[in-house]
Amino acid sequence: DRKELINWLRAPVKDRRMHYEDTWRATCQGRFSLTCSALRYLAKEDFWPAERWRDALFSWGDESLRERSTKWVLSIVSSMPVKNKLEVERSLASWLERISKVHSLNKQAFFEQCSEVLELPRKMIGGEEYSVSSAINHPVGLVTQGLLNQWLMGKPNDRDGLAEPFKGLFTKLCDIKNTEYRYGRIVLAIQAVALYRVDSCWMEAHFLPLFSWQLNSSEAEATWNGFLLSPRSHPSFLSAMKPYISEAAGHYSELGDKQQAFLSYLTHIALSKLADFPAEFFQPIIAGLPHSGLLYVMESLLQSQEGAGGQREEYWASRVLPFWKEIWPKSLKLISSELGVCLSRLCVATGDSFPEALAEVKDWLNAIERPDYTVRLLERSGLCERFPIDSLEFLNLIVNGQTYAPRELISCLEKIAASSSSLVGTPEYTRLIEYSRSNG
Repeated sequence: DRKELINWLRAPVKDRRMHYEDTWRATCQGRFSLTCSALRYLAKEDFWPAERWRDALFSWGDESLRERSTKWVLSIVSSMPVKNKLEVERSLASWLERISKVHSLNKQAFFEQCSEVLELPRKMIGGEEYSVSSAINHPVGLVTQGLLNQWLMGKPNDRDGLAEPFKGLFTKLCDIKNTEYRYGRIVLAIQAVALYRVDSCWMEAHFLPLFSWQLNSSEAEATWNGFLLSPRSHPSFLSAMKPYISEAAGHYSELGDKQQAFLSYLTHIALSKLADFPAEFFQPIIAGLPHSGLLYVMESLLQSQEGAGGQREEYWASRVLPFWKEIWPKSLKLISSELGVCLSRLCVATGDSFPEALAEVKDWLNAIERPDYTVRLLERSGLCERFPIDSLEFLNLIVNGQTYAPRELISCLEKIAASSSSLVGTPEYTRLIEYSRSNG
């Protein structure tokens, strides 16, 4: 059985029967000992069929085979010549990443193979894309993720410092002279806060400067792309990042599809009310944003307020209101339907602070094109019963000349009337009830 398989693996691809080609990957997964033994036998003859190794490594990376393949395959690939590793580097790197969480891993052999994959003499073809997606699928990015997995498995504590071999390998990846390592730097950026908490000195010396456009604009764009995939915050990290955050704001247009993530992160920092980030830090940044950027900020404010749950009144008073008063630009020339929608929902999300919130933002609420969802939120919130006067004023501002009346408008008006019958004869109530009947 093994002899037949070995002979088949020796045969040129064009001579192999379709049946075997279709089942090789499945055979690797279902009969690990047989396939591993056959490839090991051929390796001793210095024969490394690239196509078969690619499929085998893919199959052996399956969760059910990682521990077994870790035990037997690492020693085989350790003897694979560089020219052959280049032919299977993507599959090899992917397999190394998959086995990186195996507890019985031979760490020395694993680190050696990771280092060898990083040092493979690849040819750059030009026009490479340095997105997060390309990074996590590139051999350098995969190996970097594998190293991070191993590092995190050690459960490092704050201020432990980076130990070897991680410190040496991560330092190597930070060499901007090696453009190919940029894929690894993007992956490291995803874990920037965790790395900073463990070794702030190393991060400030080797990694944080990669966020700087002045140092290298291409590196900065790639590093921010990685970091903004899932940005985290920590007070000391943010303090160290302050100049880079300010600089990134000046290159907002270059952030591409990460603009929204950057502004969401910036808004989160502002709402955190950290001593190192006063309102004066954010004022020029927010004021200089285009309309789309202001909308991203307002959406972040809304999400934060809606996520405050039972603390919504306190959150409005201590976080969102100071942002509105001290940071948000006040020019009414910025008013738009999109901003009005967000602000109307923000008012509803403040709970018992609804009257105060309405008083603050009402000048921005007269340009909403589609108030349907906001009216639905208002109807379900109980605010019409608790604050009938303010609710009527609110509705009078946001429901104004749209072709169709919001479905829940009548229900809101009925609740207002039931709570305060004196409002029924007011011009505002009369206009809205007539509008709802003629446009419903």
